[in-house]
Amino acid sequence: MLASAQAVDAVAALIASASVGSAHTSRTWPLAEPDLPAWRVVAEDEEVSAQGIAFPAKQQHDLEVCAHGYARATADLDDSLNSMAAAALSKLFESRAAAHLSPLNCSMSLKRIERDMVTEGEAALGRISLTLLVRFFTANNAPETIL
Repeated sequence: MLASAQAVDAVAALIASASVGSAHTSRTWPLAEPDLPAWRVVAEDEEVSAQGIAFPAKQQHDLEVCAHGYARATADLDDSLNSMAAAALSKLFESRAAAHLSPLNCSMSLKRIERDMVTEGEAALGRISLTLLVRFFTANNAPETIL
């Protein structure tokens, strides 16, 4: 499995363990109202830079992982979204091991938080998006192995 997919899976597992809804790693996972609150955790942009000229070349990956939390649009929607984000962030950064996606050798930091309204099927939902920067290294000839 590609190294970036391993990082996404690790973030999703931490969020799911925070007891703030299920976490899915597919952009197209269908969300039904009874399943809320729920999270979608996906890879976005990934910048890769060479760290030398030897072969195999060591590469630094800066991966944006977006964790989108969804809740029913109710009168206390903002409170629900903020509570979801607080629980997820607390779990993601509760320890040095969590913030480094242990046992993967990745560092992680929060880059941005966004809030908006979306529709899923016929339901209006609130969404809070946590954009994380996950940094890790691979060799150019081993894209599945995090160094």
